Amino acid sequence: MTWRQHRWLIVGTTVAVAVTTGQFLRGISGLRALAARMAGRVCAGACSSGDSWSEDRSVLLNTVGQLHLFVQVFPVLVALTWGGSLVSREYEGRTHVLAWSQDVSPTRWLLAKVGYLGGVLVVLGIVLVAADDAAYRQALAVSTSGDDINRFPREIFDALSAPVFFGQLVFGFALGVAVGALVRQVGLTIPCTLFSYLAVMLLCQVAEQQLPLFRSIECEILVGVAALLIFLAERRVRVRRM
Repeated sequence: MTWRQHRWLIVGTTVAVAVTTGQFLRGISGLRALAARMAGRVCAGACSSGDSWSEDRSVLLNTVGQLHLFVQVFPVLVALTWGGSLVSREYEGRTHVLAWSQDVSPTRWLLAKVGYLGGVLVVLGIVLVAADDAAYRQALAVSTSGDDINRFPREIFDALSAPVFFGQLVFGFALGVAVGALVRQVGLTIPCTLFSYLAVMLLCQVAEQQLPLFRSIECEILVGVAALLIFLAERRVRVRRM
């Protein structure tokens, strides 16, 4: 049932992740070939723009940097498209009346969908993070100055990057579900979810600047908030099932 209702969303997102990963792999291959070309030459400081491989390096780093932007916005896209439409579209189309009039309770219906779609998102997130991290590590190998690697935000790629990314991913999905259960209209759910997500991310950035240890527990905090949001969404759909 979940696959039939959301198959085009799943397929479309999977294709987007696959294309992005393919481009990452292509960029990694190009960076490896470039690193081999550079292996026999040592540059004192920054290499001049006239070097034979300087232009190729700039193009490859720009390409990988642009792909990294997709990884950064992936959680908010998930919040808007996956989470935001999960419950609100059911209410808007009145399909919840049929679904909940059978043997499936609203709680079971919601948790089953959240579990199924959440599992798919985790798998897609693992693929993206692995490709992103591999590209960054390879970019380091061909960077001859700080300016080269500054196009990649360093804090995104540190040892905590993967947990924080998954925290944002889970939080964004849960936020969209909760907002959808609250307002029950897709047209209102999307802007409300976007505003709420950006506001929370801004608070997280401020907390990281003020509290150095915050980033080490940011994933746990976001996942905890996500669990609370799913609980509130479950209560909402159970109370207002009609």
